[in-house]
This record gives sequence, C-alpha cells and structure tokens, in this order.
Amino acid sequence: MLGYVQATATQYVDVTDLLGAAGSAVKTQTTWTTDRGLSRLPDSSQYAYLSPYALDQQLSGAFEYYQAEKRPSGKASVCPDTTPKSPFREPIRFACWSTGWTYGNGFNSPIGPELPHHRYVEVEWGAPALVAAVDPAAEARLAGLDRAVVSGRYLRASDAAIGAHPDPTGRTVVMPVLAASGTQVDLSSETRAERSPTAARMIVGGAGLAALDRATATEPAGPVIARQTAAGAYAQFLRQLVVHGTDPTQTTGFTVFWTGSQLTYRNSPAGLVPQPVVNPTDVYFSAYCQGSLRAAAPGQDTNFRRLTPHQGTVPAVRVQLKGVGTFDPAKLPEFGALSRVPLGTYQSAAAAPRTRGRAPPWALGTCYRTGA
Repeated sequence: MLGYVQATATQYVDVTDLLGAAGSAVKTQTTWTTDRGLSRLPDSSQYAYLSPYALDQQLSGAFEYYQAEKRPSGKASVCPDTTPKSPFREPIRFACWSTGWTYGNGFNSPIGPELPHHRYVEVEWGAPALVAAVDPAAEARLAGLDRAVVSGRYLRASDAAIGAHPDPTGRTVVMPVLAASGTQVDLSSETRAERSPTAARMIVGGAGLAALDRATATEPAGPVIARQTAAGAYAQFLRQLVVHGTDPTQTTGFTVFWTGSQLTYRNSPAGLVPQPVVNPTDVYFSAYCQGSLRAAAPGQDTNFRRLTPHQGTVPAVRVQLKGVGTFDPAKLPEFGALSRVPLGTYQSAAAAPRTRGRAPPWALGTCYRTGA
C-alpha cells in the first residue's frame, strides 16, 4: 500500500435559465450530507454573474484573479475571487460569464465540457482512493484480481510508468492503474440557487466576496437545482482516467499523497472507545501548489486517524493515472469463512453506527491555494 490520493471530479451546475438577461446574478449554496444523513455541512456560497460586456481575466496574486469588464467608459473590476481561509471551503466562488466574445472566469468556457452552450457554477468533488503497487501475476494468483475485471483489461507485466515531457514546474509520470468500479464513500450534495438582484448590483460595483456574503445572508436559498452522490462523482472520475490518462501532457494529477495512522482506543464500561485526533489544516499543504489543497467537507468532522502527507520534490513529479480497466471487489473469490470479514486488501470495513468518523482521510488533490 502506498497511501490515499483523491479521486476528484467537477460537478457542473447549470444556472443558464436562472441567470436570464445580461446584468443578472445568481447565488448558489451547496450543502454536503454524510454519516447516513446525520451530518449536514454547508459550503461557502457561490455567485454566477452574466456581464453585458466582454471580460478580461486579470491576476491579482498567486492563484487569485479578478475579471475586468470592458465598459465604454473603460475597464472595471468585477468578480474579485480571493483565497479561501479554509481548505474545507469551495475555492472557485465566482463564475463570471459574458454575452461578449470572451468567456468567464478563466477556467470556465462558455461551451462547457459537460454543458455545451450553458452557463454554470463548478462544485468540486473528491473521494479518498487507496493506491497500492502490485505485481500483476502474483496478485492474480493470490487474490484472483484478474477474474474480477468488469471493464477494460487486467494489468500486464509490461505495463510501466511513462515519462512525459518536462515543463518548468516539473514533469509528469503516467501510471497505468486498475481501478475499483465503485466507491463506498458516504457523501452527497445538493445545490440551491436563486437570482439575486442585490448580488448583481454589488458585483457591478466591484464588491468582494465578504461584502456579498453579508449583504445576501438573509436572502432565501432558493430551490434545489442539482444533486450529486459520491458514486456519481466517482463514475465521472473513472471516465477521466480513460480520457485524461491517454494524454501524457496532462498537468493535473497527484503531487502529494497521505497515509493514515492506526486507530487508538481506550477501555470503558461500554467497551472500546476510539480516541479522536486533531489534524491541523497545514496537513493539506502542497509544496507544488505553494498553499493548501482543497479538502472535502467531512474532514471538518471528528478525526480518528492522524494524517501524514508525503510530498514530491520541487520541481514536482506529478503522477497522472491512466486507467486500463476496472474491477468489482464483490467478484473476488472467497478463500474461506475469514475472507468474508471486510478487512482485506480490496474491501473496506463497512461503517457501523458507532464507527462514525473512522472513514479514510479526506484530502483533495486538486491544486487550489488557500490561506492560513
């Protein structure tokens, strides 16, 4: 076992109809649900704005930017995105769109990868994924892994890491992987949205996120317009493994992974009680990003495993995963009664009501800088 990385995916929430005419704005609010519905964790609000003018993206600092509207009177600053103060908050909080020839916030195209000719906000998703290095032939003999493949193909002895062309920030190594066909992560999200004249007026005036949040705090959240589950996000991640993994020039990937400590317990009259630990936010720091990585919402809850980050050197070596196939853990052969205990290599322990918070470590591998 190497450790945990994050299977990341982006949910594109369509706000085209809500935005309507140029000059309008929409406020969205995403809430995360986990622990079988017992925990609900609100994320930071996001804002979508449709400008009647062309936009220019301007950098105001490392990983920070704003938009400049090309008004007849000159350029004016709008949508000044800022570094979030916590790794547990949505990093991209503005989605600025234009009826002009240019596109929105520098990361969103007006012809989106998931919603052609639509305008949207992005909700960043992640689920922890355990990565292990195996000898394909030995693993087939020991665990019957080759017989559990449900799509693509099994790993070959000839599969090897492929080096890509280096760039000034490092180099990319493409690794062939056989991925599980699903995830056991208990997480879902719902996004509410409502048009906000207050936000539109303030965005035109150059207001920042803190002022927008205060001014719109009492506005109704609006109806639910999008939902997602960890299973759906993981399915998108598997599709990305096939598409992105065939392109060795991809710069997204993993520059850091995490290992989790053993659980510790104390005796009590009621039995063994797991002991909580505190993981400081700087555990999500990335030397490559020169800031913290975006961490998934459940990481704010009580932690029971101490996380240890393992970072590459700078210039970094990014690991791009190339999916060659998927396997279904349920199709692995059983060797006896003890193999039914869910503590094997390919089957995680199912959470019982008293094991709340014992899930694998949560830490997104997407490079978004966050503040202290």
